[in-house]
Amino acid sequence: DQRHGLDVLETVIHLERQPSPLLQQAALLHDLGKAAAHFSVIERSVTVFLRAVSPKTLQALQRSRPAFARRYRIYADHAQMGADRLRSAGAAELATIVAEHHAPHPQSEDTRRLQRGREIPPP
Repeated sequence: DQRHGLDVLETVIHLERQPSPLLQQAALLHDLGKAAAHFSVIERSVTVFLRAVSPKTLQALQRSRPAFARRYRIYADHAQMGADRLRSAGAAELATIVAEHHAPHPQSEDTRRLQRGREIPPP
């Protein structure tokens, strides 16, 4: 996750040339909420794979393993959870970007810039 944040920051800098400090912070912290899920690398990999290939299998896994289901809910809601943490720390503007970084049509131009940085591999 730390490497991902740095990769997104590098891409944002490459695309924007001189991104605002707020956008740089968002690049580094957009997945802050995932930390509370305590997913292992294997669990995260399986989750991403099953979401893409077999959502029904992912649902069955959640039903059969309550601890996994709790961590998955945190993982799935990480954008809002990270935004809540940032808001409680007094970073409301940053929280807004983080909250909508997976939104299909974000309101903030900074969020759209962040999404471009997430979608393109680092240079």
